[in-house]
Amino acid sequence: MSRAFTGTARIKALTRDVGATLTPRMKTTSLLGLLIAALLAFSVPTASAKGKKKNNGPAPQAEPQPPAKPDYSQPAEVLAPYITRLDQLLALNRTVPKPVMPFMEQAQGQIVVTRLEFATLRKTAAEADHAKFDAAIATCDALTRALDERQTVLGNIQASSSVKGSGRLDKGPRKDTLSQGVHGGGLGGGLAKAVGAIEENKRERAETAAAKKSAAQTDNSLTAMSINRWNKRAIEWRTFITDAYSKTK
Repeated sequence: MSRAFTGTARIKALTRDVGATLTPRMKTTSLLGLLIAALLAFSVPTASAKGKKKNNGPAPQAEPQPPAKPDYSQPAEVLAPYITRLDQLLALNRTVPKPVMPFMEQAQGQIVVTRLEFATLRKTAAEADHAKFDAAIATCDALTRALDERQTVLGNIQASSSVKGSGRLDKGPRKDTLSQGVHGGGLGGGLAKAVGAIEENKRERAETAAAKKSAAQTDNSLTAMSINRWNKRAIEWRTFITDAYSKTK
């Protein structure tokens, strides 16, 4: 406000000084010229300030670069991620962070590609490096076989879970048991038969529920046995794989 007031006072002073020596027509022309100059003086800094604000936006981010190709001449380094997460790879129920899941899902295919790279490099490698490439190829083969076996176990468990026990009665229905010997007619005979039918239906429902529970327990028992067998097998695979990997260094 002080700047604007000072500028206006100067314009009025100049107008008075000039007005004393100019004709009325010249006064009007000079006054218009001074007003235009004053407006331009105040508008130019504002426009430049707005232009500076527009240039203060965030800098564009660089596009993410694809991951570098592994150095297959160093088998121990290439296989290290699979060995580090070996327990998770062999687990039937993989509980890993979401960013790690793509690695777990693509591991089996990537191991096949890695084995081909090792086999290719071995052909031209020095004699002293043959042993580490042989160990790397053996590690890849063991990983592939272990993951194949894991997939087979998962398939068997899922198949047994989808085909549940029927829960049917082993002895079948006995609808005439409670009403047997009731031959009388009239209200008394009809009531006895109705009561017998109700009780028979209750018995059948109870036996059906018991049969379904028994079938479910059998299915759960088979699933538990499959999981326990695989857990023991996974320990064997882990020992075999880590032993082969130790020879790649």
